[in-house]
Amino acid sequence: MSRLFIVGIGGTGSRVIKAFTMLLAAGVKANSPYEVVPLIIDPHSENKDLQRTERLLEKYEKVRNTLGDHEGFFSTKILRLSTIAESVQTQAGTTYRFELTDMERPFKNYIGYSSLEYPDKLMADFLFSGKSINQRSQSIDLIDLNMNIGFVGNPHIGSVVLNQFKESEEYKLLTNHFGEDDRLLIISSIFGGTGAAGFPIVLKNIREGNSASNSALLQNAKVGAITLLPYFKVMEEENSPIRQSDFIAKTKSALMYYKHNITGEKRLNAMYYLSDNKSTTPIANDPGQQGQQNDAHFIEFVAALGILDFMNMDDRSLKTEHGRAVNPVYKHFGIKSDERSVEFVHLDEDTVKEVYEPMLSLALTEKYLKEELHHAVDSQVWSTEDTGGHLLKRAFFEQKHSFFNELSAFLEDYKQWFEEMAKNDRAFAPFLLDRQTAIANVVKGQSATKKKLFRHVEIGYDDFNDQLNAASRNLPFHSAEHKFVKVFSEAMADMVKKYYLLRQVN
Repeated sequence: MSRLFIVGIGGTGSRVIKAFTMLLAAGVKANSPYEVVPLIIDPHSENKDLQRTERLLEKYEKVRNTLGDHEGFFSTKILRLSTIAESVQTQAGTTYRFELTDMERPFKNYIGYSSLEYPDKLMADFLFSGKSINQRSQSIDLIDLNMNIGFVGNPHIGSVVLNQFKESEEYKLLTNHFGEDDRLLIISSIFGGTGAAGFPIVLKNIREGNSASNSALLQNAKVGAITLLPYFKVMEEENSPIRQSDFIAKTKSALMYYKHNITGEKRLNAMYYLSDNKSTTPIANDPGQQGQQNDAHFIEFVAALGILDFMNMDDRSLKTEHGRAVNPVYKHFGIKSDERSVEFVHLDEDTVKEVYEPMLSLALTEKYLKEELHHAVDSQVWSTEDTGGHLLKRAFFEQKHSFFNELSAFLEDYKQWFEEMAKNDRAFAPFLLDRQTAIANVVKGQSATKKKLFRHVEIGYDDFNDQLNAASRNLPFHSAEHKFVKVFSEAMADMVKKYYLLRQVN
């Protein structure tokens, strides 16, 4: 099976991979089957966005591995590098990140500052001048900054440190196990430090096939990139090296570099540019000491849609010769109207067709399990009757460290992801998932109703139970876990088709 390798760089890369994992959990799939191999490059190992994404991927992996091959929720396989390189005796690739080394030392050690001649030291001081704050909130020169909190918005520092990327065992595993039908997608921001520095380095090494046994294949690989331009604002802090006023200047500088060295050289088959200037509420200015945790953002969801689009591109449109794309493609994303709070009705019909039904189906599943399960588990056919040789009794939902607990934890993250996007600026708030909202009113701005005698009434959990009971008779099931996921995937999809068809707003 073809694989998509996704290299997410920095906090933005982690958050986009998180959004894409949510889509895969809902059952969103590419037109052709892919296995997905996510990899994160971030020197800031304590980055909370990185950690949240890693935990989410681990939950997804546990659920998917229990289910095996199937259709519906969690149907796409997410792999670690170590899984696809089972024959290689190495500890690399057992996590979802590139393990960068020696990140505790100051930046000046990377350039051999102490051994430089006096004129060279002056030049280094000039190139890497500026101030940062250390973990004790003391102002220090950037050249003395430890790299374990990232590059604090300084890509010129990052480009030096990240050169070790090509020497990592993870890079060697990726390149040596990259197949002819595989694809690679690089995700980064352009206005910070880690992403702006890492993207050109990753692309250069892939196209040149450095340290790889199959360098000729990599040279003509199908490679895309999603670059996020400024889409949020940060609070101004006097002692912070991260300044909102620098975002545009850094973006212009990076775009000029891309023009001459990446897009101008046709290094990419597909390039996605995403940005949003709607944000007015600044987020906390955290260079790294507090862990850098940002709320999920609509643009990161859009970037996840870009991953899906890249997977669906025809091979013929991604042809490469001698390391140059034959017909490079440049894409952006738009909404129908400039709304501060976006819903599915503001998105293109093709986008709605791809993701609305599965995303709503998983949201309805989360709400049902929280509000109705304890009523239904002892009384409904889908749970109490032995359909397909597997019974779903109360014990299935109460075992400690069980499949159901892992799934429930993932669904809680799914709900929180929507809540974070809904309160961000710009907001993405298509669903109302709070416990006060009736199940019929989950889709914002419309009500799910059915005809009863001479009137329409809102549907309720009895209607959901009827659909679940019907789905439980759709044999076969190969395990209790498979039965549970298959029944809910099919039943919720049917409920969306019957009662939750999106009504466009003029």
